[in-house]
Amino acid sequence: MPHRRLSPSRLKALDTVVIYADTSRPWMIAAYACWRQGFTVGTIYATLGEEGALFGINQSKCKAVVRQQALKVASWWRDSSPRWPQLSALATAHRPGLSRG
Repeated sequence: MPHRRLSPSRLKALDTVVIYADTSRPWMIAAYACWRQGFTVGTIYATLGEEGALFGINQSKCKAVVRQQALKVASWWRDSSPRWPQLSALATAHRPGLSRG
């Protein structure tokens, strides 16, 4: 599944967006952006690890996940995404000044 932008066309007010990241400036920016669009924010801290993230995403029934750039989720995301048909977007929060390549 390619990375997609969180947009009103895919999400509606009160949909849950999970932020999977360490608490940081990009985390706060993502949370504020979600709140401004009327989304409910759920948090899964990076310290929970892969198993905790998978459990939290499944239990939250979220529509989108914003992940921290440094967290490597590509392999388990690709393998697990069919289990979450409710997900419509995966976005990446970047730290200012870092390469996005």
